[in-house]
Formats: sequence, structure tokens, C-alpha cells
Amino acid sequence: MKDIELDFHGAIEEMVKGKRITRKEWKDVRTYCLLKDGLLQIHKKGEAEDKIHPWIINDGDLESLDWYVI
Repeated sequence: MKDIELDFHGAIEEMVKGKRITRKEWKDVRTYCLLKDGLLQIHKKGEAEDKIHPWIINDGDLESLDWYVI
């Protein structure tokens, strides 16, 4: 199955549905974003599952068209 690339709005819609999202630019599905406890969170590759941090969204995130669901 081919990954369907999304814009930021589409990626947020998928997170609201409970899915995890990532970007092709990040090149590792262990770096992903999710909605947890009502907040946008990011998990960075190589860190333990409980090492989820608040996600500070930047211009690159907002303008990217390479988001996809994992």
C-alpha cells in the first residue's frame, strides 16, 4: 500500500481520529506526532515510549505536504 501524503490540516484530522503521523522528511517512523491527553505531542526516534514531548509546531510543519499516517 502506498502512503498517501497529506498537508498539515489533513495530518491533524488524522491525529484527531487517534492515528499517529510522521513526515517523509524525517525518514524514520520512530519520530511521529500524536494527540495524547488533549495535547499535540511528538515522539522522537530512539527514545522510550514514555518520552513523549509537547510538540512545538513551526513554519516547516505547517507548510509541509509530506505528512502521512503510520
